[in-house]
Amino acid sequence: RIHTENSYKYTPESLRRVLVQAGFTRVGIYTDDARGFAVALAAA
Repeated sequence: RIHTENSYKYTPESLRRVLVQAGFTRVGIYTDDARGFAVALAAA
């Protein structure tokens, strides 16, 4: 059996915290107007 996906739900604020704690910098989180979809950009 092959596991191919994990799905996690984060608020933009909690995702930013997770990324910063993991050592990423220049974290940008971009959402649609309803905040139902987001894309995160981070540099290692």
